[in-house]
Amino acid sequence: KPRNLTAKFDRCLLAASIADTSEAAFAPKLLWSRDSRRIFFRLGWHGQQHLASIARSGGQIVQHTRGAIDCDFGALSDDGKRMGLTVSMPTRLAEIGVAQLAGNRARITMLTDFNGPLLRQIDIAPVQSQWIESGDGTRVQVWSMVPPRAKRGAKLPAILQVHGGPPMTV
Repeated sequence: KPRNLTAKFDRCLLAASIADTSEAAFAPKLLWSRDSRRIFFRLGWHGQQHLASIARSGGQIVQHTRGAIDCDFGALSDDGKRMGLTVSMPTRLAEIGVAQLAGNRARITMLTDFNGPLLRQIDIAPVQSQWIESGDGTRVQVWSMVPPRAKRGAKLPAILQVHGGPPMTV
């Protein structure tokens, strides 16, 4: 008999980070822990993807990773203490890592730096998360990027990429 384990949480397991460097997968990804006590899943939140889990009986969602990352998991080790994953950031392409799973936190050790040499040679605009208030008072999370060597306070052109939110009627 199916049970909804996450009904009281306002989080979407179908959320995906949309980026120039990865495919957007609008589908939940689930993985049982080796002892079958927890279910691991990707948790989308404010343009980030985190490794999270919930007990098979329900309860609180545990978010195992933190920070401005996009994390996608792979397989668990035989003992269930390590998990393969890829990690990208707004200004870093995805690389391969391994997460040590201990309690509620995952300690990630990166194994590759394939793109590091290139990224150290080019200027990349820093990404900033911000909250703005819409005309009706709704708070909306946005990302902004300013050219790396732009003068502070300089008037710059803007490009808007609007996605997500409720359907609009015209």
